[in-house]
Amino acid sequence: MRWLLALLLVTTAWAGESTMPAERLFASRRGATLSGKCIAVNKPACANASTSADALAQPGKSSGWLAAAYGTGVNGFMEFVRGRGTVDAPTAVQSGDTLGSYSACGHDGVTVCGVFGLGDASIIYKADGTFTTSSHPTTMEVNVTPSGSTTPAKALAIRQDKTIEAVKTVAVYNNVATADNSATSMPVLNGPAPITASSSAISNTVTETVFSNGTYNVAANTLTAGRTFRVQAWGQMGSTTTGPQVNLRLRWGANGAPVNTDPLLIDLQGTEGISVTAKGWFATFVATCRTTGASGTVDGNGMGVIPNSVALNDAQVATTTVDTTAAKTLALFVKFGAAAVADTITLEGFTVEWLN
Repeated sequence: MRWLLALLLVTTAWAGESTMPAERLFASRRGATLSGKCIAVNKPACANASTSADALAQPGKSSGWLAAAYGTGVNGFMEFVRGRGTVDAPTAVQSGDTLGSYSACGHDGVTVCGVFGLGDASIIYKADGTFTTSSHPTTMEVNVTPSGSTTPAKALAIRQDKTIEAVKTVAVYNNVATADNSATSMPVLNGPAPITASSSAISNTVTETVFSNGTYNVAANTLTAGRTFRVQAWGQMGSTTTGPQVNLRLRWGANGAPVNTDPLLIDLQGTEGISVTAKGWFATFVATCRTTGASGTVDGNGMGVIPNSVALNDAQVATTTVDTTAAKTLALFVKFGAAAVADTITLEGFTVEWLN
C-alpha cells in the first residue's frame, strides 16, 4: 500500500511557498524530492478543509493535480513502480501484471465505482510478457463501462509489438488505412509486409506449392466467432495449348512453415482453354470463423479469373476444422493438373484484411 499512500499524498509545491500545513517531503528513486500539500486519505477532507483548497472534496469547486517544472531538462511526472516479491527482495513482474493505472468513478446517487470498487473508466499499464534484464514488454489498456452495466471492460489496447487491438469495430476512419473508399469501408488492421517483387515462378510441376511471398502470420486467438477476413491475390500466368487445370488454395498453415497438407479453407479451381503467355490472373477469398478452440471451424468461399476470362470457383464446400488457439500462417498455394514447362504462374500481390 506504500505506493497508494504516496500517490494520494503527493501534489505540487507552489512557487513562493516555503512552509504549508501538512507539508510532506518524499524522496524519489531519481534522487529528487517532491513537496506537496495534504490530500485526504480514507476520509472526506483534510483537517484544514474549511479554509484551504487542499480539501479532497469541496462543494462547487474543482480539484485536481498539477506537476509544474521550470528550467532546462526538467519536467513534471508521475511514475508507478511495480515488482513482485518484497520491497527488500523484489522479483520480476510476470505477463499480465498491472504496473500502474489511472481510473475515474462517477456517483450514481448511492455509491461510486460500480462493482468491486473498480473504476468506471481506466487506463491500465500491464506487463505484456515476463520481465528480464534485457526485455521489458508492456501494453496499455483502455477500459470503459458500457451503458446498462457497472462492470468495466477492455475496449482498446496498444500491445508490446505496437499493434493496436480494438475489441469492437473502429467507427471513425480519419487517418486510418481502409480497405476501400466506400461508405462501408472497414479498417485494414494488419496484413502482410508490402510486396515489392513478384514471387518465384512455379512451373512444370503437379506438386501443390506455396507462393514464396503468399503468406501471412496470424497470432494466436486472432480469430473469434463471427470474425471475417478477406484475402486478395493477383499475378501473371502462362499455359500450354491444351491448358491445365489450375487450383489456387488458401490454407491455415503451420506457424512459419506451411505445407500442402495443412487445413484447406478455400479451393478455387478452373481449366485454362488456350495457350497464353504472361497474362494476368486475380482471386478473392473470404472466410468467417464460426467457432473457436483447438477444433474451431472456418467457413469460406471465393472466386477468381485466369487468362481468357476463365472463372475459378470454390470446390471446398464444407467448413474447415482449424486450431484458433495457436499462432498460424495463412498461406496461398497453387497446383497444376499437368506438368509442362509452359505451365507457369507468379504472385505479384497478396493482401489480408480483417473486415470486422
